[in-house]
Amino acid sequence: MTELITLSSAGNTEPPAYKLIIDKGYNVERRDNSLVAKKDGLIFLAYSALELLGLIVLFETKGKNWGVEDEVIDEYCDLFEN
Repeated sequence: MTELITLSSAGNTEPPAYKLIIDKGYNVERRDNSLVAKKDGLIFLAYSALELLGLIVLFETKGKNWGVEDEVIDEYCDLFEN
C-alpha cells in the first residue's frame, strides 16, 4: 500500500523552500515586503519563499516561454467557478 502524504503551504514549509533556493545557487534578499532571488542575470520577486521557489522552478522548467495557451488559462480559471 502506498503511503499517503499531504503537504500544505504553511509557515513550516517556508524555511525548506528558502534552503532549496539557496542550494540552487540563488542569492536571496528582502526588499520591502518581498523576497528577491538573483542568479546569473535572473531576478525573481515574490511575497514568500514558496512563491519564489515556484517562480524559479517554473522558469527552470519552461524557460523564457513559461506562459501557457488560453485553454490552460481557462481550465485554471474554471477551478474557481461555482
